[in-house]
Amino acid sequence: MAEHQLGRLDFTREVIGRLHHWDRDLDGAWFGVVDYVVPRVGDIRAGKPVTCGLVPAAALRPRAPHVEDTLRL
Repeated sequence: MAEHQLGRLDFTREVIGRLHHWDRDLDGAWFGVVDYVVPRVGDIRAGKPVTCGLVPAAALRPRAPHVEDTLRL
């Protein structure tokens, strides 16, 4: 990793987010309204929070269930 890249936003990584709802555009394409954090290169603690950002449906997938999720009744 080049020194000049440290601290820049990294859009190549998969991140966890919270889907609020779905919206459609004029052409019928679906977008998720999502909260997530874009990580920074070289610093896993810092990032750029995005609140209610529009994300194309093709870029979203369901979160894998955790053990805690399966224990809830």
